[in-house]
Amino acid sequence: AMFIYGADFFLVKPGLLLLALGALLVVLLSFGPFRIGRIELSLTWMLLGTTLATMGLGCCFTGAIARLLFDYTSRQRQKLEYWFPYDRTMLIIGLMFLAAVALALPLVFVYVRHDYTLPTLTDIAVYRAVAGLWLALAAAQTFTFLLLSKAVPLKIRPTC
Repeated sequence: AMFIYGADFFLVKPGLLLLALGALLVVLLSFGPFRIGRIELSLTWMLLGTTLATMGLGCCFTGAIARLLFDYTSRQRQKLEYWFPYDRTMLIIGLMFLAAVALALPLVFVYVRHDYTLPTLTDIAVYRAVAGLWLALAAAQTFTFLLLSKAVPLKIRPTC
């Protein structure tokens, strides 16, 4: 029962950690590969960052929905409305998606210009495209979360 009623405990804080670590890798590597001492951080590390950030964001949003399901005082709903007001969040989601396209589009041009073959994996366009793909995933997750966070309180009414 602890896992059911405490789902947010197992999702939100670990999710924030995964999101922070993954986003840090994605952002740093969007400028291309680099070395820290003997360790070379490259596209493989960026893909790990993308995975961690996507998983972390999903955990955070799922944990927030779990909090809404057991929100008998409406405090969680009020917090979410403060942090994710509908109009502003939709605007941010749209901007995220436009930024994702702007980051990924140059790789498409490189792909077409090179007779439909991808450049070497060290090409900066590849790194920026991966960052753009993660941004598109984050925008989609945020959109889905926003819709659910508005729908759940309407469906689940406190019995008190």
